[in-house]
Amino acid sequence: MKKRFKRLRKLLIPVVCGLGVGVVISNFVMCRVTVEGVSMNPTYYSGDTLFIDRISTPERGDVVTFSRNGKNYIKRIIGLPGDKVSIRDSMVFVNGEKLDEDYINEKKFDGGLVENSFVKLGDKEYFVMGDNRNYSLDSRTFGVVYEDEILGIKFMDLDR
Repeated sequence: MKKRFKRLRKLLIPVVCGLGVGVVISNFVMCRVTVEGVSMNPTYYSGDTLFIDRISTPERGDVVTFSRNGKNYIKRIIGLPGDKVSIRDSMVFVNGEKLDEDYINEKKFDGGLVENSFVKLGDKEYFVMGDNRNYSLDSRTFGVVYEDEILGIKFMDLDR
């Protein structure tokens, strides 16, 4: 009986430790998300799978996932804390400089809240937009995204 318990304990300890490490990694380090909808086309399509990093700080151009009102979104970081973001004639300007956006296809899109205006981002505020501008609900519509709403930054995609 003692031998059996000893063997079982030797087996259970690594299994429990492995499960514990897995839980820590998936809750605090990285996790997997699936793209839903067309707002990130042509970069990502509905059904694409991404791994997100939950530790790093977002930089301009990063694709992030965030949660707002119980719904998760995947968008691209356009403006960082302290930036001034504006849109004129379907061109995005950050701190007065035109943003080079080779990841979008649209020639024309609505600037929403910042059309011929601007937003000055405060501490811990980000401006996000989908790559498929004409079919994206983003900061042009609902305003800034706060740092504590960001769940993570894309660091790997499984479908490409």
